Amino acid sequence: ATLALAVCHGEAHVRVAWSVGPIPVGLAVGREVVLRYDTDLATDGRVLTDSNGRDLLERRRDWRPTWHLNVTDPVSGNYYPVTTLALIR
Repeated sequence: ATLALAVCHGEAHVRVAWSVGPIPVGLAVGREVVLRYDTDLATDGRVLTDSNGRDLLERRRDWRPTWHLNVTDPVSGNYYPVTTLALIR
């Protein structure tokens, strides 16, 4: 796996580029590739993620907009698919 971070002069964001592979598929179990971010920023547990490059969706830690979330696994319950961008305001 490779990971590259770039902070451009005059811009208020960090660019992240990553790649992974090959992923071993010989075992009879599924595989998931995850990139996890940790920050000390005061985010109130909120992040915006893209929706296939069309719109941004607000994601809140341990919360769902249409149903009561019973948190049994606080890590995997807060993984979100990200196609092109994630944003913290």
